[in-house]
Formats: sequence, structure tokens, C-alpha cells
Amino acid sequence: NGQLDPPPLVDFGRRLHDALCEAGPAHCPTRLIATGESHMSLVFSIDSPDTTVSTPVLAFIRRTR
Repeated sequence: NGQLDPPPLVDFGRRLHDALCEAGPAHCPTRLIATGESHMSLVFSIDSPDTTVSTPVLAFIRRTR
């Protein structure tokens, strides 16, 4: 989620994350709340000078190789 997302969208993301985590640690995904971003700017920030999203995504990819 982005910090600037509408509250219902953030709430849905939180509830989905929490439900997955209840299934056990193997099902609990990493969750990112990107500061200063919205659900649209999250996508558009990739390949731009704004690395708020791309840095944690790249770190995740590198950890899972």
C-alpha cells in the first residue's frame, strides 16, 4: 500500500495480510507501506528517480534468489 491510499484500500491490504499471517509464518508476506506514495504512484515510480518502492522491491528479489 501507499501511505496516501484511501483508508478502505489500506484496511483491505492490512486485513488480507493479517489473514495470510494467521495461516502460519510460511504464508505471511512482507508488507510495505510506502511513505508519500499512493496506489498509482507505486507503479509509476519504478524506473524513476523516486526509489521509495524500487529499493525495497529489489531487496526482496535479491533475498529470494
